[in-house]
Amino acid sequence: MRFRFHLGGAFTRSLALICLAVSLIDLALLLGVTASGSSPIATMGATGFFVTAAFALGKTFSAVGLWISSSWGAALLAMTVAAELVFAMFGIGGVDIDLFGFVVRLLLLLGAVALLALAQIRAMELIHD
Repeated sequence: MRFRFHLGGAFTRSLALICLAVSLIDLALLLGVTASGSSPIATMGATGFFVTAAFALGKTFSAVGLWISSSWGAALLAMTVAAELVFAMFGIGGVDIDLFGFVVRLLLLLGAVALLALAQIRAMELIHD
C-alpha cells in the first residue's frame, strides 16, 4: 500500500527526513563522534552499543521506506521507535535517551501511527466507493 493522499506526501517526506536525522545522530554516536573522545563501547557497554546500533539501523531503513512512500516504512518506524522508547523507559539494554531525544522519538511514533491510520482510512474509503 502506498500513501497517495495529497498532504500525506509532504508529511511522509518530512517524517522521513527527521527519522534519518535521528538515526544519523545515533550512528555518529556509535562511531565515537563525541567531545569525550572515549570508545563508545566503553561508554555504553557492549549490550547498549549493539541495541543502539539495531535501533539506528531500523530507523534508517524506515526512513528509506517513508521516503519512497511505502507503508512498511511507517510500520517499521512505529515498531522500532516503540521498542526503543520501552527500552529507554525501563532501562533495558543500556539504552539511555535524554528528554529532548525522548520527545523527538515520541513525535516520530505519533507521526508513524498517524500515517498508518490515514492509510487505513483511505483504504476503507476506496473499498466503499
